[in-house]
Order: sequence, then structure tokens, then C-alpha cells
Amino acid sequence: MDSNPFHILAVLPQPLLDLADLRKKYIAIQRNGHPDLGHSPETSELANQAYTRLKQDETRVADLLRFYGEWPLDINLIDMDFLSDAMDLGEEIDQIAEGNQELSVDLQRRLDAMRMELNGKLMDLNMELGEPVSQAFQPDWLRAISVWYQKSRYLTRLEKNIKGEQEL
Repeated sequence: MDSNPFHILAVLPQPLLDLADLRKKYIAIQRNGHPDLGHSPETSELANQAYTRLKQDETRVADLLRFYGEWPLDINLIDMDFLSDAMDLGEEIDQIAEGNQELSVDLQRRLDAMRMELNGKLMDLNMELGEPVSQAFQPDWLRAISVWYQKSRYLTRLEKNIKGEQEL
């Protein structure tokens, strides 16, 4: 069976989705395919996995790249300004782990600002696709969405680190 979550839940592949509509499609599949109703457990499990992946921006974009672009991303596309800022934040987060709690609020504020800017970029990238969404993504757009994904992964690691959830 097809493992593409966009196909499984019958949604157009794009960076942003209407989450209420996504949930309705998921529930419809579960109503019509749940094992408790005598249907295939595989259908239900695939719908569960697809819904889990598509309801989060980062995993949704990863799947866009996996099924419609290049995966795995084996080159760093992050610009040096972002990387430098993120590395500085990482060093300051290490100071929090060493007991300097005064930095925590400021660092969280700065991380939130970086995340908001990145989310704005995702909105811009989604709008660039236009309506209807093209199945043939342009190379420049795929590169931009790859940059977004790499930056988001970096921020996610920093956000986990500031909460004390170390991630390599």
C-alpha cells in the first residue's frame, strides 16, 4: 500500500494544511477502515501514521521533500547568519544547563522570534505554490523548502535543549 501520507489522507501536498480538514479526512478513513469494524488493520495504521506526520509542520515538510523533492538532505543549505545566531544561542543554552538561569527568559524570547520568522517564511512558501497546488514543484521552491526544513530542525534541537531535552 502507498505510504505517501498526502495520498493516504487525500490532501494536496503543500507546506501548510487546514488542520480541521485534515482531521475530518482522517476520521472518515478511520470510520470506514477501523479494525474494530471488521476492516484492515493496515489501513487504520497507515491513516494513524499519515495523520501524525501531516499535522506537524516539520514532518509534513519532510514528507514533501521525501515524496516530491530530494531526500535525504545531505548538504547544508543554512545561511551563515542563521547558523551563527543559532550557534550563539546553543552556547548560551549550555550556560543555562550550567546553572545560569538568568539567560533562560531572554533565550526563549529569541528562539520564539526566530521560530515566528521561520513560520512566516513557511506561509510565504505555501502562498508561492498558488491554487491549485502544482504536483511538479519547481527546483528553486524545493530548495527554499529544504532550507526551511533544515532551519526548523536546528531550532527544534535548540528548543529541546533549552527545555533540558538534549538532542544531538
